[in-house]
Amino acid sequence: MAGTTNVDSASVSFGGSGNIFGDVVTTPARAELVASGEIVLGNVDEAGDYAVTSVASADSFGGAAVAGNAVTLDNSSNNIVGSISVITDAPVVVDAGDVKTGIRQAAGTTISIVGTASFTAEDSTVPGSGVIDLTNSGNSFGTLVLTGSDVTVLEDTGDTELGSADASGLLTVTSSGHVTQTGPIKTPA
Repeated sequence: MAGTTNVDSASVSFGGSGNIFGDVVTTPARAELVASGEIVLGNVDEAGDYAVTSVASADSFGGAAVAGNAVTLDNSSNNIVGSISVITDAPVVVDAGDVKTGIRQAAGTTISIVGTASFTAEDSTVPGSGVIDLTNSGNSFGTLVLTGSDVTVLEDTGDTELGSADASGLLTVTSSGHVTQTGPIKTPA
């Protein structure tokens, strides 16, 4: 999705690898973004929970069984009362190997999340993967849940609550207020 994406619903989930988003995702209650490879976040203003996961797999579906619009039920005279089942051949999974993962902010953007802010950059076989870098000024998080290799977060609008953190490399949290811990923190010895 290029440009600004506005969603006005109780919750939304953009699941699955291969999602590509433009500058801004704005939601009023809860959002989940899962994408293959590195994710660059624009301005985020979230009144509820917000979860971002950068996955290492670039696998995709292929074959005629899932290409195009396999089933279309768009006749205005349709009167479907019960359930409908569609049976098709199993899709072909195309193994594309690992991609570089990571989550960072675009220059000049801010992230404001009132609820739980969860950021996960999966391990990958590609060097430099798993980095989470959310260090623009003006960031404000509710409860942080962080999983990655080198994780760096800046909250300069108040206190910071770490719900949990699992960093296989460096973990750096900078706060203009108090830092409190409500869950486990794991870093290398």
